[in-house]
Amino acid sequence: TQWSYDKVVIPKALNSISSLFAHYSLHDESHSNTIINNIVRLFGIDSISKLSSIDLWLILESSYYHDIGMVFSGEEFANTIKSDDFFYFFQEIYDNKDHKLNEFAILFNIESKQIKFKNENVSNLYFDAIKFILAEFIRYKHSDRSEDLIVEPNIGLTLISPRNTIPIRIFKVLGKICSSHTKNFNEIILIFFQKLS
Repeated sequence: TQWSYDKVVIPKALNSISSLFAHYSLHDESHSNTIINNIVRLFGIDSISKLSSIDLWLILESSYYHDIGMVFSGEEFANTIKSDDFFYFFQEIYDNKDHKLNEFAILFNIESKQIKFKNENVSNLYFDAIKFILAEFIRYKHSDRSEDLIVEPNIGLTLISPRNTIPIRIFKVLGKICSSHTKNFNEIILIFFQKLS
């Protein structure tokens, strides 16, 4: 029942990623289905048939949920751009001439801990520049945000989910799976030794 609901609701939320970040590869339902198909190919039908219903549910849900942290409301975007975290992230790019986004950051000035236009003639270049930097900031943090939204769906996006049959501890496992997709191998191994309460 949970999966039947989520496979309809989550893709609707994921569709907004490509409208906000058109320069990203697709992060919609087709991306999720590609992951599922690749997992089946990797495991093989015989091994998949031996998995428990919870194992299968975790594969399906994590394939859909792992990028949910890239979905932002307009209010969240406004708050993110004003946040200290974003300012320091921007400043790091601005100060680092070797950073791939430095050419966009230097289109702006930093004055009194604020990001300001360099001149009054605002063009699409400014919009693209801040969008690319904001997208990188969100991409950098999105896997941990995915975990937060899975465990506490009423923060941020308010993805309303029935959640009356699956225990919260299983959602915490799902959150850990989704948060691990941007981590390195050593960080992922540590997850096995954490106690999820």
